[in-house]
Amino acid sequence: MIRIAIFVSGNGTNCENIIRHFHHHTRVKVALVLSNRADAYALVRAQNHHIPTVVVNKADFNREDLLLPLMRQHGIDFIVLAGFLLMIPPFLVKAYHRRMLNLHPALLPKYGGRGMYGHHVHEAVKAAGETETGMTVHWVSEECDGGEIIAQFRTPLSLQDTPEEIAAKEHLLEEKHFPTVIERVLTSLKGYALLLVALLCTLSAAAQKGGKAEKWPSFLSQKDLPEATQFIPAPPDTSSIAFLKDFDRYQWGKSMRNTPRGRQAVFDAYVEVDSILKGFQEAFGMLISKETTPEIYSLVQRVENDGSLSVRGAKKKYMRKRPYVQFHEPTGVPEDEDELRHSGSFPSGHTARGWAIALVLAELNPDRQDAILRRGYEYGESRVIVGYHYQSDVDVARIAASGAVARLHADEAFARQLAKAKKEWKRCKKE
Repeated sequence: MIRIAIFVSGNGTNCENIIRHFHHHTRVKVALVLSNRADAYALVRAQNHHIPTVVVNKADFNREDLLLPLMRQHGIDFIVLAGFLLMIPPFLVKAYHRRMLNLHPALLPKYGGRGMYGHHVHEAVKAAGETETGMTVHWVSEECDGGEIIAQFRTPLSLQDTPEEIAAKEHLLEEKHFPTVIERVLTSLKGYALLLVALLCTLSAAAQKGGKAEKWPSFLSQKDLPEATQFIPAPPDTSSIAFLKDFDRYQWGKSMRNTPRGRQAVFDAYVEVDSILKGFQEAFGMLISKETTPEIYSLVQRVENDGSLSVRGAKKKYMRKRPYVQFHEPTGVPEDEDELRHSGSFPSGHTARGWAIALVLAELNPDRQDAILRRGYEYGESRVIVGYHYQSDVDVARIAASGAVARLHADEAFARQLAKAKKEWKRCKKE
């Protein structure tokens, strides 16, 4: 479990948003909210969620002999600055190197540095006549607002916008993106060395028990699954009518990004199993977790990876350019662009995962099958909205995933785990 502390100086809307986001997370826990102001309403918000709080004044905040022991006392692995107005002392920057990030309400490096916070930023943006503003999430360094940028999100402005309207537009970006960026940083092995340490600990424990830890557990290997290239069509040629349909849906997807459906699509971009299960929570009727429903969790975890494997051969064969690469345009999830730029678009791996999980969950809970299948369908639709896949990538991925789930039903290990999951679900319904 990764334990995070949120540092905040004011009202705490972002703080509460982060708390809510990680409330049922099985790998991340908000363990402390710290403020330099005793009257910060963020403390009340945290206490309402039963999160420990502490007030540390400016003088004490600069005391290494006080602050570091406090972090150790609460077992803090990672720090999030969410509207925290004190400069971070060098000893804390060093102790939490690349384990502390900050949210800044502008597009750094513009409008950053000392004195640039809150309304001062938005007034400066207005005075400069900017046509856009945005938010920046960056690593914390000893230079104020000078750390390496992790992610940025933008929103257009009109010349008639007041500083208050600029602030409101920027805050919508914070609400939509900040918790998701934090989750991506915390659960990305490439982005966060702490998880590598956790993984090594897990491997060590497994070795001591004589077991073998699986990084991507699945029921079947790729060679055991149906080969999608044998039964799905090739991707449409760019001169075909089918590609015009893809282009039309790509334009539709862009039009959805600044809507609630667009915000869901950004959430759906994250395919770690805990996040997917949170996405299915409403449709399934309860949150599936490793602690409360371990058999169902194990089933879904492995089916997710079988879904991913079902399209891997076709991806490698066709290596279709992703829409944002084809058209040189930004996506709805900019932090993933570099990583996925050179990977194949056809078929969609996210779609295959979501659809395979939906099929199995619908079998497990037929009373809610319609809602579950709709939610599984949306995982594919979300990839069109954020601009990472064409509609045809999504359509064939559902076919490939359906083939994978059909094949799973002939696998003895899957049948045994499905039986355990059904037994567990039957017990859950009685409670």
